[in-house]
Amino acid sequence: MADCPGIFLLAQMKDGGLARLRLPGGRLSAVQVRAVAEVARRWGNGVVDLTNRANLQIRGLPATLPDAAVARLDAAGLVPAMRGADRLRNITADPLSGLDDAVDVGPLVAALDAALQSADLDGLSPKFAFVLDGGGRSRIAGILHDVGFVACPEGFRLSLGGTLSGDVIAAADVVDRALAEARAILASGIRRPGRVGRVDPWLGPVPQRDGAVALALDVPVARADADLLDRLAGLAVDGLRLTPWSAVVLPGIPAERVAAVVAASGLSTAVGQRVVACAGSTGCERGLADTKADGRRLAAAFGGRGAGTVHLAGCAKGCAHPGVAEILALARSDGRYDLHRQARPATAGTAWAEGVGPSEMIEQLARAS
Repeated sequence: MADCPGIFLLAQMKDGGLARLRLPGGRLSAVQVRAVAEVARRWGNGVVDLTNRANLQIRGLPATLPDAAVARLDAAGLVPAMRGADRLRNITADPLSGLDDAVDVGPLVAALDAALQSADLDGLSPKFAFVLDGGGRSRIAGILHDVGFVACPEGFRLSLGGTLSGDVIAAADVVDRALAEARAILASGIRRPGRVGRVDPWLGPVPQRDGAVALALDVPVARADADLLDRLAGLAVDGLRLTPWSAVVLPGIPAERVAAVVAASGLSTAVGQRVVACAGSTGCERGLADTKADGRRLAAAFGGRGAGTVHLAGCAKGCAHPGVAEILALARSDGRYDLHRQARPATAGTAWAEGVGPSEMIEQLARAS
C-alpha cells in the first residue's frame, strides 16, 4: 500500500487502486464534484470515501490511474500544477470560513496551497498537515496537525504539534511562517503532530452573514458513491465543502429551501451518535469485518439518537479514528467485535463485551446509552 496515496501514486487495496484527491480547505465546485463522480463511475467501482482531513478517495481503480481519468480531473482543476505536490497538500480549514463572522482563512488556504506547489520541500511526509483556524464554531485546530494557525484579535497564534506559542503572526506573514516551520521540522526529522482542543462537529443549517444558510449533511460512515455526488452537485448553489467529521456542507442555500434540499439529498441532519468505520474487509487486506456495512446498520438504527463516537475498527491500526472513542468496536478474526469504552485500537485493553455481531452490538449500545 502506498504511504498516503495521491493521483499519480495509488494505494493498492483489496478492492483495487485507491486515489486520494487533495482538496485544500475541503472545497470543491459542483463541476469538480461531477468530475470525481465520473471518474469513480467510469474507472473505479463507483465508491468514494470522505477522509478525516476533508479529502476524497476514489476506490476500485486500476493499479495506475488511466491518462484519460487524470485528464478529466485535470480539466476540473483537481490535479496540482506541480506533480510533486500531489501528496503535500494537507490543509484543513473551517468549512464555514468566509460564511460566518469568524476570520475568513480562504485566501490563506489558496496562498499556502500555491506556495506548497512551488516550495522545495522534498522529503516532507505526505502525512504532514497544516491547519488554518479562523476561530469559527468548528474549532478546526482540534484536528491532528503539525503546523497550525489559530485566529486571535491581533492576528494568528502559531500552533506546533498542538502547542500554541506566544507568537502573534500577521495574516500577511502566515504562509512564509508555515513554510519556515515545515522546513525546520523537515531538517530535524522529528514530527510531533497534535491538537488544540477538540473539534466541535455540527450538522444541519447554519445562518450565513448574507442571510442564506450553510447546510451540513451527514454521510454515514464517510462512504459516498458516484450517484450521491452527482445529486449533491445538482443541489449545490455555491459549491461544496467537506468536513473532517464526514459531513458535506452546501453553502448558499436559501432558508426556505432547506427542507427540500435535505429531502432531495437523501442524507440526514440529525445530530447524535457519530459512527466512524475504516474500509473493513471489503476494501482492506487487514480488515477482519465488514465495518462499513456494519457501521451503516448501526447509524441507521440509532438515527440521530445517543451521543459520542462509536469507532468500528477492522484491525488494531485504527485508520478511521486514531484518537480515543467513547465506544470502540474492535474486529476479531471471526468477523465479530469486542466492545471497549473510552479506548483506541492500539491500546484497547479489556473489553466489556466480547464477540458481538452487528445486531448484538446495536442492542448492547442501546442498553449502554
